[in-house]
Amino acid sequence: FFFKQKTAYEISLGLVGSEMCIRDRINSDFLQKVVQRVKEEKIPLGDIQSIIDHLASFLNSGKEGGNITLKVSILNGLGEILQAYAGKSVALNAVDIIAKDLGIETDSAPQIQMAQIETLLIPLLISLDNKKTTMEIGKSILKLSCLIMSKQFGTLIRHKKCLRGPLKLAKALLCTEKANAEDINVLSLLFLFFAKYNCSSNSNKEYFALKGGIKLVAHCFKIPHYATSPAALITAATLGTSAITTSNKIELWLTGAYEFVTTKLLPEQIKSPSAASLQSIEYIFYFFWMGLKQNDVTDIHQGLLSLNVLTTMQIALAQYISKDIAKFSLAIAVLRRLISIESIEAIDQIIAKNFESWFKMLVRTPEEKPYDLLFKKFLAKEMIACIGNLIAYKESKLLDLTTKVSGTSFYLSSIIIQHCLNQLDNPKVVKTGLAALINIVIYEGEYINYKEAYSLISKTLNDSKTALFVVEFALKFILSASSKENSFQEMIAQGCALSIKNRLKIPGSSEIYTTGVKIFRVIFGQKREEWKGDKVEIKSIIINLIAGNMGLVDFCCEAFLLLSVVTDSSEEDKKVMGKLIHDITEKYKDNDKELK
Repeated sequence: FFFKQKTAYEISLGLVGSEMCIRDRINSDFLQKVVQRVKEEKIPLGDIQSIIDHLASFLNSGKEGGNITLKVSILNGLGEILQAYAGKSVALNAVDIIAKDLGIETDSAPQIQMAQIETLLIPLLISLDNKKTTMEIGKSILKLSCLIMSKQFGTLIRHKKCLRGPLKLAKALLCTEKANAEDINVLSLLFLFFAKYNCSSNSNKEYFALKGGIKLVAHCFKIPHYATSPAALITAATLGTSAITTSNKIELWLTGAYEFVTTKLLPEQIKSPSAASLQSIEYIFYFFWMGLKQNDVTDIHQGLLSLNVLTTMQIALAQYISKDIAKFSLAIAVLRRLISIESIEAIDQIIAKNFESWFKMLVRTPEEKPYDLLFKKFLAKEMIACIGNLIAYKESKLLDLTTKVSGTSFYLSSIIIQHCLNQLDNPKVVKTGLAALINIVIYEGEYINYKEAYSLISKTLNDSKTALFVVEFALKFILSASSKENSFQEMIAQGCALSIKNRLKIPGSSEIYTTGVKIFRVIFGQKREEWKGDKVEIKSIIINLIAGNMGLVDFCCEAFLLLSVVTDSSEEDKKVMGKLIHDITEKYKDNDKELK
């Protein structure tokens, strides 16, 4: 259906009959013959272009009738041609055809086709440092590679050692005395490719650093004609994805990348709040966040504070970061990790001034996209963790400051509780909220409305689907607040003691068992009449738990202390306790320290 006369490549193939023309049939045998002639260089370059055009038209027409095997064969054929002519303009056409046909840009390509495209891109990435490969072809290869980057593709790149080509091309561009718009465009694509490659797996991050990627990319900041270009902005994202190990972070600090980004790049972007600048700020905050994550390199933490990063961040937060949930989330994540004894006062002021408007960003709306919902969950966790971390410092005045702003001492804890209740389906947010509430209790119990707090605790304890680590923090809150009279009364009133008893009857963690037992020691220590009838049941639960968990030393110690309160001098109790003591003695007979 393409043309009526034979072409040069048909004649050179020596095909006969119905195989003579693509218009009649394309099959695997035909493609193999074409590819073989291509490899033997028996087909003129002009006819190579015709082959690519015809195969593309065939794919676009849908004539393969949903035959995946045939479609894969065609893609394989294109891939072979692509590899043989990587340095020629026909390669550029083939890359564009494949990208268009696979629907890469809409992210709708079937996995079988993605695997094919990954395989055929490998030799092209290697060819990027080939002088025959034009910038135009290089851009197409990088664009397509960025679009389909995955863990599988990243691993393939590492195993086939084809990161060398992109790295050599980047080095060549960075060594140029002057840079034109095309050079900057290609370098930006290269840095984006490196960022996506690093994100595909931790092994790839380490491989990138091993091959000198960090030093190479950071060198961009030291070259005047690149330091203020779009390439430099993407550099922050690339370096952020590299900051996984302590050694990588130290290397980043030593290159001077943090200093340049903090003192020059970030202030420059804040001056011009355009869409491009906002994207750049997101890259920069991601760079800070990854460097500060795990808090394993104190030089970065202290260095950023000494470079007045908080002042710059405060300007960004006040001006326009709050308009974008993703960028704002990263900013709060960075703020949280900058908390230290030196920065408490400044961060106290930032949060006290803005926390009401910031929490309003967490309100869910019916029309919000999954992307926004994901970042709202992340933002909720980071904001609450930031508050909790601040309050953990005795020097923090955050609770006093928020009380002055709102007019009520319960305001901050009430907001945290409300957002935890709204996100019970997000265990990380609830756990973080409970941890913050524990810090508030330890700081000063008067800043918590215990009726609200125990409504949250009750829901987490009574829901069988609640993650065990959330239950652990719920019990830690109860234990932390057990010395407060109004807390104890509210716990009993909302049935939390009964919930704890039921929790001890089902499989849990050693932390749940130990903390639960400690809480009951407090309850029975109060010598309240209403709990006398529960002694027998509690005693039975604890005996069964000891029998099944003798390997948990801390739990067993707490459990025996509780048994000393709930047992009496009856013959039955003496018999049961005698057996328990005998079993424990046998268990630890070879370990005097644990037995004592």
